[in-house]
Amino acid sequence: LATARELFDKAVALDPANDGLLFLRGALRHEVDPADTDDLQLAVDRRTDSPWPYLLLARIALVKDDRRRCRELAERALQLNPSPVARAEARELLASAEARLSVGTAAMEDSLPFTVPDFVAAA
Repeated sequence: LATARELFDKAVALDPANDGLLFLRGALRHEVDPADTDDLQLAVDRRTDSPWPYLLLARIALVKDDRRRCRELAERALQLNPSPVARAEARELLASAEARLSVGTAAMEDSLPFTVPDFVAAA
């Protein structure tokens, strides 16, 4: 993972406006350190036209039991007219947030349909 991170760091340095690279590096960084969401948030702050940073941050918010933020991010992803896979993920996140699931973090992570590698593969 260290080599992948170094390569993404170099790629982002060469093309800092590339939200796709920012998302991929952000997903990798989050996988290594779950508290690290800086790149994902930067992509969202830039109003990227990719739904994936919004959806990964929505998933993270749901795991943290921040349903309001989860809904906000999933709704923003839907406004981008995403692919059917991204649209399904957004709707799943909205339904989960609306259901007000009161389960532990580990159980919530197990119940969510996508993992970080799944997000990267779908993007």
